[in-house]
Amino acid sequence: MLSFLCASTVNTSDIVVLVVLVLGILAGLISGFGKMLSGAFGTVIALIASVILAICFAEKLAEVGAFSNLTNTIADFIESKLPTSAHLARVQDGELQLLLSGNWTSFTGLYSDGSKLKIAELIQTVSVKLLSAKLDGTCSLAHLAGLEIVCLITGIIITIGSLIVLEILFSIFSSMIVKLAQKQHAIRAADHVVGFLLSTVITILIVFVVMFVVSKIGDGAKAITDDIASGSVAKWFYENNPFLLM
Repeated sequence: MLSFLCASTVNTSDIVVLVVLVLGILAGLISGFGKMLSGAFGTVIALIASVILAICFAEKLAEVGAFSNLTNTIADFIESKLPTSAHLARVQDGELQLLLSGNWTSFTGLYSDGSKLKIAELIQTVSVKLLSAKLDGTCSLAHLAGLEIVCLITGIIITIGSLIVLEILFSIFSSMIVKLAQKQHAIRAADHVVGFLLSTVITILIVFVVMFVVSKIGDGAKAITDDIASGSVAKWFYENNPFLLM
């Protein structure tokens, strides 16, 4: 590695990447897995897990008891402001349509001569971009809108609740690991090895994410991309970024 660096052109981008890698890896090696779990690393893992739980269970929770009633209340309110939203809706060929008198009719076409055209266009844009898969003609626009709003509420509740519980569990587990590591040499060694491995993986992922963001900025980061292209280490991370293959 040292011979590679000596034989290559190391510039500002390379130095920044190397410093980040060294600091990140050393942080995990020195602190160990136990302390990482109760620190920023544990918070990030808890947050990711909480968001995943919210995505998986928000809709199921929205169908239960008071949340189901809230969906109906929101749907009724939307219908009172926009009566046409009570009809079955679908998205087809990039257009939001409503089932009126047995015929599918363009949603924006209903408001082409009215003051609500801009609102109708906004609703159509959101429906086409975000709700196409769910608007298949089996439910009304108002009901789906109510369900999505309640899912957002239940998702926030699950995320916050899960985050609090996981943070508490991680704190307890971290304390157990630290205490055991203080008493047993083998556990202390394993704690630092696991911390080293995790910090290495996380630091490398962070570098890849930053390179991905830089690549998406494009011309706005031309000075940075030019510096990366003229180097070695940063260039390797930039050109071999797995996120660019997704």
